[in-house]
Amino acid sequence: MNLLSLLTVFVFTVSGFIALPASAVTLNQSMTEVKGVLRIQNTFECAANDTFCTSLCGERACGWVEPFCRDCFGTSDQVMRDVFQTLVPTYEPGHEVDERAAIIQLLRRTSVLVANKGVYDFYNSSSDVGFSDHLQNICGSRDGFIGVLLDENNRPSKAYMAICTSPGGLVTRRLRPASEAEVQSLPENGIRLKLDTELKSLR
Repeated sequence: MNLLSLLTVFVFTVSGFIALPASAVTLNQSMTEVKGVLRIQNTFECAANDTFCTSLCGERACGWVEPFCRDCFGTSDQVMRDVFQTLVPTYEPGHEVDERAAIIQLLRRTSVLVANKGVYDFYNSSSDVGFSDHLQNICGSRDGFIGVLLDENNRPSKAYMAICTSPGGLVTRRLRPASEAEVQSLPENGIRLKLDTELKSLR
């Protein structure tokens, strides 16, 4: 396992707010405890003929450690409660998003990925299905993650994205509060995203 420190990535792309087929990129989450501190690492892996991962970290699989999420552990946060208990109808699915644009946003480390029945789930018993039914309705698979945006104090501010995982790849869809009307974003050509983050290339 090699550590690539302070990798700067410049991405020039058209904003992908259109319906797209599932990709060959897979996304997984793992957890480890180091000196009593829980570390959550997300890993995405590309197909052999896909250069997206190698352009970021030089390998087919790349990983990053999530930022610490204040108030995510426990039942006091309203945003996390909504995600696990009332994802729908609190949020509605918006437009489908290019999974590469979604991954690049995750690499900016301003959000966390919430897995169904995962480490942040203090709301459902082992016999509950969690939000898997909602994922199925939003993006077509019972497996996946909800992206939760963090504020400047690293506290949850809102759920903004659903990522469904399947053998065929990822399907990513924006989320919006049910009280808000959907606003289609205008295409942006030549977006430059400067990512100064520590990526791990995984063999």
